[in-house]
Parts: sequence; structure tokens; C-alpha cells
Amino acid sequence: MWRALLSIAALGAGIWSAPAKADRILVFAAASLKPPLEVIARRFNKLSPDQVRISFAASSALARQIAGGAPADMFLSANQHWMDWLAGQGSIAGPSRAILLRNRLVLAASAPAKAVTGPLTPEILAGIIGGGRLALADPAHVPAGIYAKQALQSLGLWNVAASRLAPQANVRTALALIERKEVPAGLVYASDVYKNPRVRAIYEFSGKSHDPIQYAAALTSLAPTPGAKIFYELLFSASSKKTYKKFGFLTD
Repeated sequence: MWRALLSIAALGAGIWSAPAKADRILVFAAASLKPPLEVIARRFNKLSPDQVRISFAASSALARQIAGGAPADMFLSANQHWMDWLAGQGSIAGPSRAILLRNRLVLAASAPAKAVTGPLTPEILAGIIGGGRLALADPAHVPAGIYAKQALQSLGLWNVAASRLAPQANVRTALALIERKEVPAGLVYASDVYKNPRVRAIYEFSGKSHDPIQYAAALTSLAPTPGAKIFYELLFSASSKKTYKKFGFLTD
């Protein structure tokens, strides 16, 4: 009965028959997805005997762990590159791959901070950084950092920023540096600063300055359990889309 209720009310999708015992579902997800996914997982765990556990980290680190044999049931990546890489490793169920969400890239500073009202020039960026450093996710392999480097290069700002960076393991740790005022500013996702009283987006980068920020979702090549299939479908449901929007993500 619970599966029928969850499937009809939350998913609007098919109903899977209950297994002999509850499933334990392990999801590997990009760190930036933590706020909405924790909400969705709590709802699921209250309704279902199956239980979801989510491991959050940089998409690059998670992809390597899955390729190395980590028993994740699904992967939510902050860019297409690491999903492509895992597909090349034969580690995802190809037909299940789909775009889940989109995001935007912003320059953020501790609140209150003045917004950049015109173009973000090298002189303005240098003034914002001052004697400090610019926080961002590691541009060598973390999606948020890769997008950040692309944007800075596109605007001719990389030479100003390159020697003043404070690269972090993922975008949430970069955000924490800004929140604690350990750096004057940093490049993070718009969802990271949405309704966040401790930080403010002072400049939004054009989507043309970097690759599209798209979150891809897929079941892994492990044989998916009924519970994993249901949770995967729940991530695409109307109720989940409302949750994503609540945290500043784009669903259209």
C-alpha cells in the first residue's frame, strides 16, 4: 500500500511491487545539491520502509569512487563531463540518464555587500579581492570550479584571479569560507546564496561565459532495487521540483 501511495501521490509514475525486505538505497550526489536532497530524502524515508542515504562530495570524487566499485545505486553529477566519464567506464545504466536541474554562477561576498552594477572588470575584481583571496571549488576537476574558471577566462579576469585563489574540495566548502568572512568573495552557485542571510550575490555571470550548468542523474550499473527506482523517479516529480525551486535551482 505504501508503495502505491508514494508512487501515485509523489511520483505520478508506475508502481513497483514490494520486495521481501526493505531496500537500503545509497545515492552519490554533488555537494551543491545537499539542501534540497536532504529534504526529499527525509520525506521518502518517512513514507517508505526503504531507506535512502546520501553521500555528498565533489562530482569528480564521487565518480571515481563509483568507478572504483563503491556500491552507489545512483549518481547525481553537477556536470555532464563526469557522467560521460562514468558512462565510458560502463558504470551507469545509460537509459536512466537524464537532466535533473540547472543552476547559475555568481560572485558572492559576505552580507551586506555592494552589488557590481556594471561590467565586472579586472580593476573591479581586484578591488573586491583586495588583500585576500577568491574562494572557489578546485578548477582542476570540480564542476563548480571548472565553470568558475571558464567564466573568469571569458571575461578576461583569470590573470587577475589566478594567483589569488583559495581552491576548495567542493563548492559548499568554498561557500563556507565566504560565510565565515575568511575570504572577501568567491564564485559559487546561485542556489548557494539563495535566501542565505550570510552571503549576497554581487554579480551574476552570463550563461554564455561558461558551459551550461546542468545536473545529470542516472542509476548506476548495479542492478537497481525497486526502492532505488522509486526514489529515482521521485527526484523528477512535481513535488521535488517545488523543493528544488525553494532552494534556488532551475527546473525548466
